[in-house]
Amino acid sequence: MHQELLLWELSGGLKFKAIRDLREENGHKLQKILEQKVDTKDLNISMYITLLIASINYIVLSTLEYPLFNGIDFSSDTSWTIYENTLCDYIDMLFEKFNR
Repeated sequence: MHQELLLWELSGGLKFKAIRDLREENGHKLQKILEQKVDTKDLNISMYITLLIASINYIVLSTLEYPLFNGIDFSSDTSWTIYENTLCDYIDMLFEKFNR
């Protein structure tokens, strides 16, 4: 479902500007919460979070029509489980990096 909504939003041009603005506003609020959780003034944290969100969106969209990405078959539930676990590891590493 996320794939279809994101594609719909991205294909809509200016008529979906309000949706994109709302997504940006909510994403920025979430980012601020995460920044508080890691308790850092390092401005790079926002870039790490942005990179994480962008990679999730890209994998979700790119595997919609062609499930093979970088040699990983995302038509398999196992691949999605591994991807989710890897994202959790990435987030843990991010918290470790900024909570030193």
